[in-house]
Amino acid sequence: MAEEFGEGGHDTSNISWVLLIYTMMLSSFILLWSKLGTNRGYKRIFVTGIAVFTFSSLAIGVCGFKP
Repeated sequence: MAEEFGEGGHDTSNISWVLLIYTMMLSSFILLWSKLGTNRGYKRIFVTGIAVFTFSSLAIGVCGFKP
């Protein structure tokens, strides 16, 4: 990942910030979706997540996005 962003062999502080923010966002979303699952039902939240993932993957595939 560092080489992809042009940081390979250089200052790694930028990469550590990216990983820190990713970890914080992931843990926040886990808490959020867990609470929603408790209130609305785990199966409903799971199916909604799968539907959003499938739709977004299809949209990215159709538009031809190349990272």
